[in-house]
Amino acid sequence: MSPNLSTRHAGEIQLQKNLHKSPQRWWSTSPRNPLCRTFGAQAGNQRPRLISIISQIRYCRIEFLRFFAERHDGHLELVSDTWDGCNPPSSFDGESFHKFSLDLLGAVKESLHDRLMAPSLSPVHSGEIMPMRTGELHLERRTARLLIDAALCLRRVAHYASITLEQRLEWQRMMTRTRVVDEHLKELFSEGLETPDGGRFGGKGFRSTWQEGIVACASALRRAVDLVGNAQRADVVAPMIRDVGLALAMGQTPTEVFAAQMGKSGSYMDGGHEASGGRDLHIGNWEKRVLPPTAPLPIASATTTGIALAAVRLGVDRFHLAPVGEGCSSSGEFWEAMNLAGTRGLPMAFMIQNNQIALDTYVVGQSGAETYGDKGHAMGMPSWTIDGSDPGLFYASTAVAREFASDGGGSTLIHVETMRGCGHAHHHDDLYLGASSGNPPGYVDRGLLSYWADKDPLPNHRELLLQMGCDEGVLEQMEAEEQALADSSRKEMEEMPWPEGHSVTKGITSLHDASSHSEQFSRLDGGRKTSEAPLESGKVSLEFSDAANSTSYSRAIQNAMAAIADESGEGVVFMGEDMEVAGAFGMNLPLKAKGHSDKLLDMPLSEAVIVHSATGAALGGMRPVAEIQFGGFAALAMNALINNAAQLRWRWGADVPLTVRIPLGGKTRAALITRT
Repeated sequence: MSPNLSTRHAGEIQLQKNLHKSPQRWWSTSPRNPLCRTFGAQAGNQRPRLISIISQIRYCRIEFLRFFAERHDGHLELVSDTWDGCNPPSSFDGESFHKFSLDLLGAVKESLHDRLMAPSLSPVHSGEIMPMRTGELHLERRTARLLIDAALCLRRVAHYASITLEQRLEWQRMMTRTRVVDEHLKELFSEGLETPDGGRFGGKGFRSTWQEGIVACASALRRAVDLVGNAQRADVVAPMIRDVGLALAMGQTPTEVFAAQMGKSGSYMDGGHEASGGRDLHIGNWEKRVLPPTAPLPIASATTTGIALAAVRLGVDRFHLAPVGEGCSSSGEFWEAMNLAGTRGLPMAFMIQNNQIALDTYVVGQSGAETYGDKGHAMGMPSWTIDGSDPGLFYASTAVAREFASDGGGSTLIHVETMRGCGHAHHHDDLYLGASSGNPPGYVDRGLLSYWADKDPLPNHRELLLQMGCDEGVLEQMEAEEQALADSSRKEMEEMPWPEGHSVTKGITSLHDASSHSEQFSRLDGGRKTSEAPLESGKVSLEFSDAANSTSYSRAIQNAMAAIADESGEGVVFMGEDMEVAGAFGMNLPLKAKGHSDKLLDMPLSEAVIVHSATGAALGGMRPVAEIQFGGFAALAMNALINNAAQLRWRWGADVPLTVRIPLGGKTRAALITRT
């Protein structure tokens, strides 16, 4: 077993009975400031639930100091001395740990305040750190953020200590399910299945080797499969290609995963039409609130910001989790998504899983940040790092992120250090790990590979369960059950028919199907006649009136937006750049005059995330009207328009009641912005 895992759980083996106490959180109570908002500074203060701890007192202190070494290293000695000065008891239960945490946070706050009392720092205290921000104000805000970080760390410790044997057994089951499903996926890709034309097809797929610990996140979430009749309240996850385990833990079945890779007719990617699957080879099931992944990579996380935005505006208590790999975190659209979430305090957590290598590019080619958690702090959200080989840390982090968001704290970023123990995709294994023949030899660093192989979560967590008193026979029976489930699910998928080729044209919109290839060719070959142009080249038939109160396109659009606001109520939002004052052309003034100011939303100057988040808001139950301020800027949103919004109905039958308004034209056209 990994030494780190062994040390961390040494006390857990001796845990006593579960103390069920009402949930309690203790975020900082420092007042908010009129500068950029510090979300979470006034979040709730409720009681924790903890298992009684005998010998984990040392782990609590070490974890607190480890976090400060990671995030606030300049205060490491201060918090170490403060911890000892608070006289912690020899052991904790839920109530005593809560009291100690409050005392500790108060003492840390006092110590940080006292640093300004030194006469030598008086110029810093009273002077400006930057224009319009005194030293006192600046350090007060820094302290508020530090205390939020400290409180969240203590809460993660509390959740980690509350983990039960039953939870760990469920995680072992789901990690085992993920591993055996992955083995089938690789075999299917390598051997393929016979197709109607006599060929063989293996699909396209990815595995999660050594990254199965993410399954534990589901235990901290409100799953759609556990709710009856109110899917809007179900938490949403947006897994990427390495997160099959999370999808399975949220309720997707192995059969769904197999059908997705193989493109069978029964796959979820059917455009909403029975037996029309195979349009996409990705996992996902929106009915289970598992958002299907999309390429390019940042689309899913950017869309999730919109789903979270809809939850806020509709008053729905819902949490959203968006995991990505470190390669995706380099994308500008991912940064746009984090910026929107941080700006608006959206109820979601981003998760950057550092796989060490994004396809073939090492970390040094992706980012110059010290840790990927630094990216969250740049966006104003609490961030921390966990060891991806420990499912308990996934659970504790997700539980705390969800609590923080539910209390109004806003978004968080969970940085996961891990490694994929397989190639980027099935076809990449030989190049990555090396072929059995020795050619290619494999390029991955063997020392890196060996380090993470020793941390494989399945055998290590299994050993922990045995040390905690679980019977070997129970684990063997579970493993046999999961193998049988995967085997039978594969057989079920193999018996599914392949989709009919013509089914791909169904449901391109809600109004009509797409034309087939033969129909398109017949139009080209049919000598279609074209009518003569009604006007000569260079002539126009439109006449513009300068008369007062004359009818115009802009007035018609204004009237239409006001009518939409009247009819749709809280379900509509007009979102774009500079919307809340008037709009660049004053188009929103009638909305404000009719009392609809609350339906106007200023967005960051990021055209891509305007459309991505509007798409997510539509999935989340709203009818958004997204505005691209100037038509020439629509090019920046083309990925969001073409690869996301335009394809969701065709891919999996999504309802996306989205309107995108792009002002283009007018009387003149010229270069750059004014061409609109």
